[in-house]
Amino acid sequence: MSSEDWAGTLRLKYGAAKSIYDYFHEEKLFSNRYDLYCFGLVYGILYNKKDSNKKETFIPITQCPPNVRSILNICYLTLDDGRDTDKIVEEMHEYADGGVLALNEIFKVHKSFTIPDLIRDAEELWKERAKELQNINLS
Repeated sequence: MSSEDWAGTLRLKYGAAKSIYDYFHEEKLFSNRYDLYCFGLVYGILYNKKDSNKKETFIPITQCPPNVRSILNICYLTLDDGRDTDKIVEEMHEYADGGVLALNEIFKVHKSFTIPDLIRDAEELWKERAKELQNINLS
C-alpha cells in the first residue's frame, strides 16, 4: 500500500480550522491520529457506519507504528471477502470516517465519552455483526 491509499473524509486535515481530532485531543480522548483512525475504523465496522466523501490525508500508512499496522491488518482480514485489496482498503477508509463521524455525534450530544464504556456497550454487538460480514477468513 502506498501513502496515496490513505485518503478519505475528515482525514483530520492540518490547518487553521479545528478538526475533530483537535477537539478529541484537547479533551484527552486520543493522543494521536493513528489511535483515532484505528478506533474510528473498528467503531465504524462494528456499527456499520461508513462515509465515502474523500478529502484529505488522515494518517500516512507507510509510517504506521507496528501496533497500528496490526490493528489495520486485523480490520483488513475482517473485511476481506475476496475483493481486490484497493477496494477493501477504500472500504476501511469509509468505515474509519463513518466511525469518527459517529464518535463526533456522541461527543456533540454528551460533551464527552469514555472509550472503555464504548467498548463495553459494543461487546454483544460483535457477535451479530460478525455474522453479517461475508468474510472468507471467518468461514
